[in-house]
Amino acid sequence: MAIFTPRKRTRLPGFDYSQPGAYFITACAHNQRCIFGGVAGNLVRLSKYGHIVQDIWLSLPQYYSYISLDAFIVMPNHIHGILIYTGTNGDCQRVALPGVVGSLKSYSTRTINKLRSNSTPPVWQRGFYEHVLRPEEDINDYRQYIEENPLKWHLDELNAGGGKKQGPG
Repeated sequence: MAIFTPRKRTRLPGFDYSQPGAYFITACAHNQRCIFGGVAGNLVRLSKYGHIVQDIWLSLPQYYSYISLDAFIVMPNHIHGILIYTGTNGDCQRVALPGVVGSLKSYSTRTINKLRSNSTPPVWQRGFYEHVLRPEEDINDYRQYIEENPLKWHLDELNAGGGKKQGPG
Protein backbone atom coordinates (compact mmCIF):
# COMPACT_ATOMS: atom_id res chain seq x y z
CA MET A 1 0.00 0.00 0.00
CA ALA A 2 1.39 3.40 -1.03
CA ILE A 3 1.60 6.04 1.66
CA PHE A 4 0.79 9.59 0.60
CA THR A 5 3.38 12.12 1.73
CA PRO A 6 2.28 15.73 1.36
CA ARG A 7 4.62 17.94 -0.62
CA LYS A 8 6.56 20.49 1.39
CA ARG A 9 5.20 23.98 0.83
CA THR A 10 7.83 26.47 -0.19
CA ARG A 11 5.62 29.50 -0.84
CA LEU A 12 4.97 32.23 1.71
CA PRO A 13 1.47 31.71 3.13
CA GLY A 14 -0.89 34.44 2.00
CA PHE A 15 1.69 36.17 -0.21
CA ASP A 16 0.48 37.46 -3.60
CA TYR A 17 3.04 36.17 -6.11
CA SER A 18 1.59 38.37 -8.85
CA GLN A 19 2.40 41.65 -7.11
CA PRO A 20 5.21 43.93 -8.34
CA GLY A 21 8.64 42.88 -7.15
CA ALA A 22 11.68 40.78 -7.94
CA TYR A 23 11.69 36.99 -7.61
CA PHE A 24 14.71 34.67 -7.67
CA ILE A 25 13.89 31.19 -8.98
CA THR A 26 15.65 27.85 -9.34
CA ALA A 27 14.19 24.91 -11.26
CA CYS A 28 15.95 21.55 -11.53
CA ALA A 29 16.02 18.86 -14.16
CA HIS A 30 14.31 15.62 -13.20
CA ASN A 31 16.65 13.57 -10.98
CA GLN A 32 19.21 16.37 -11.44
CA ARG A 33 20.24 14.92 -14.82
CA CYS A 34 22.67 17.08 -16.78
CA ILE A 35 20.52 17.40 -19.91
CA PHE A 36 20.87 21.13 -20.50
CA GLY A 37 24.60 21.14 -21.26
CA GLY A 38 27.95 20.97 -19.56
CA VAL A 39 30.58 23.22 -18.06
CA ALA A 40 33.96 23.50 -19.77
CA GLY A 41 36.42 25.57 -17.80
CA ASN A 42 34.18 28.25 -16.39
CA LEU A 43 31.75 28.42 -19.31
CA VAL A 44 28.42 26.69 -19.73
CA ARG A 45 28.09 24.92 -23.09
CA LEU A 46 24.38 24.49 -23.72
CA SER A 47 22.93 21.38 -25.30
CA LYS A 48 20.05 21.70 -27.77
CA TYR A 49 17.74 21.24 -24.77
CA GLY A 50 19.52 24.01 -22.86
CA HIS A 51 19.08 26.35 -25.83
CA ILE A 52 15.35 25.56 -25.86
CA VAL A 53 15.02 26.49 -22.18
CA GLN A 54 17.04 29.67 -22.70
CA ASP A 55 14.94 30.71 -25.72
CA ILE A 56 11.70 30.14 -23.85
CA TRP A 57 12.97 32.18 -20.88
CA LEU A 58 13.82 35.03 -23.23
CA SER A 59 10.33 34.89 -24.76
CA LEU A 60 8.44 35.21 -21.44
CA PRO A 61 7.86 39.00 -21.71
CA GLN A 62 6.07 38.43 -25.04
CA TYR A 63 3.41 36.46 -23.17
CA TYR A 64 3.51 38.28 -19.83
CA SER A 65 3.83 42.01 -20.58
CA TYR A 66 4.17 42.90 -16.89
CA ILE A 67 7.33 40.80 -16.48
CA SER A 68 10.85 41.90 -17.22
CA LEU A 69 13.81 39.57 -17.20
CA ASP A 70 16.91 40.07 -15.16
CA ALA A 71 19.88 37.75 -14.63
CA PHE A 72 19.46 34.18 -15.86
CA ILE A 73 21.57 31.10 -16.46
CA VAL A 74 20.99 27.60 -17.73
CA MET A 75 23.28 25.17 -15.91
CA PRO A 76 23.70 21.50 -16.88
CA ASN A 77 21.00 20.31 -14.45
CA HIS A 78 19.13 23.44 -13.34
CA ILE A 79 18.30 27.05 -14.07
CA HIS A 80 18.50 30.21 -11.99
CA GLY A 81 16.80 33.45 -12.85
CA ILE A 82 15.35 36.69 -11.60
CA LEU A 83 11.91 37.72 -12.82
CA ILE A 84 10.71 41.23 -12.11
CA TYR A 85 6.98 41.89 -11.97
CA THR A 86 6.42 45.50 -12.93
CA GLY A 87 3.60 47.68 -11.69
CA THR A 88 1.90 47.75 -15.08
CA ASN A 89 -0.07 45.02 -16.78
CA GLY A 90 -2.50 46.83 -19.09
CA ASP A 91 -5.85 45.08 -19.34
CA CYS A 92 -4.56 41.55 -18.85
CA GLN A 93 -4.95 39.31 -15.83
CA ARG A 94 -1.64 38.87 -14.06
CA VAL A 95 -0.38 35.30 -13.80
CA ALA A 96 1.33 34.61 -10.49
CA LEU A 97 4.93 33.39 -10.36
CA PRO A 98 4.07 29.66 -10.07
CA GLY A 99 2.00 29.94 -13.26
CA VAL A 100 4.79 31.67 -15.19
CA VAL A 101 7.43 29.16 -14.09
CA GLY A 102 4.96 26.36 -14.80
CA SER A 103 4.50 27.71 -18.33
CA LEU A 104 8.27 27.86 -18.86
CA LYS A 105 8.64 24.27 -17.72
CA SER A 106 5.58 23.03 -19.62
CA TYR A 107 6.45 24.66 -22.93
CA SER A 108 10.11 23.63 -22.75
CA THR A 109 9.04 20.06 -21.89
CA ARG A 110 6.71 19.88 -24.89
CA THR A 111 9.40 21.27 -27.21
CA ILE A 112 12.13 18.97 -25.86
CA ASN A 113 9.85 15.92 -25.99
CA LYS A 114 9.06 16.62 -29.66
CA LEU A 115 12.77 16.80 -30.38
CA ARG A 116 13.54 13.55 -28.57
CA SER A 117 10.33 11.86 -29.78
CA ASN A 118 9.23 10.72 -26.32
CA SER A 119 8.14 11.95 -22.92
CA THR A 120 10.28 9.80 -20.67
CA PRO A 121 12.13 10.46 -18.56
CA PRO A 122 10.51 13.74 -17.49
CA VAL A 123 12.45 16.93 -18.22
CA TRP A 124 11.87 18.76 -14.93
CA GLN A 125 11.44 17.76 -11.32
CA ARG A 126 8.20 18.87 -9.70
CA GLY A 127 7.99 22.35 -8.27
CA PHE A 128 10.68 24.99 -8.09
CA TYR A 129 12.50 27.04 -5.49
CA GLU A 130 11.67 30.73 -5.19
CA HIS A 131 12.80 33.60 -3.06
CA VAL A 132 10.99 36.93 -2.91
CA LEU A 133 13.66 39.61 -3.12
CA ARG A 134 12.69 42.08 -0.45
CA PRO A 135 13.57 45.79 -0.68
CA GLU A 136 16.22 45.49 2.03
CA GLU A 137 18.05 42.76 0.11
CA ASP A 138 20.62 43.56 -2.54
CA ILE A 139 19.47 42.19 -5.88
CA ASN A 140 23.10 42.48 -7.01
CA ASP A 141 24.00 39.61 -4.64
CA TYR A 142 21.57 37.37 -6.55
CA ARG A 143 22.82 38.62 -9.92
CA GLN A 144 26.37 37.83 -8.85
CA TYR A 145 25.34 34.38 -7.62
CA ILE A 146 23.77 33.63 -11.00
CA GLU A 147 26.73 35.02 -12.94
CA GLU A 148 29.26 33.07 -10.86
CA ASN A 149 27.32 29.79 -10.88
CA PRO A 150 29.49 28.19 -13.60
CA LEU A 151 32.61 29.00 -11.55
CA LYS A 152 31.17 26.90 -8.71
CA TRP A 153 30.02 23.97 -10.84
CA HIS A 154 32.82 21.81 -9.45
CA LEU A 155 31.18 22.21 -6.01
CA ASP A 156 27.80 20.86 -7.20
CA GLU A 157 27.01 17.73 -5.19
CA LEU A 158 25.76 15.99 -8.34
CA ASN A 159 28.84 16.96 -10.32
CA ALA A 160 31.90 16.65 -8.11
CA GLY A 161 30.72 15.99 -4.58
CA GLY A 162 30.48 19.55 -3.30
CA GLY A 163 27.71 21.24 -1.33
CA LYS A 164 24.85 22.83 -3.28
CA LYS A 165 22.65 25.69 -2.22
CA GLN A 166 19.87 27.59 -3.97
CA GLY A 167 20.99 31.21 -3.63
CA PRO A 168 23.35 33.66 -1.93
CA GLY A 169 23.54 33.93 1.81
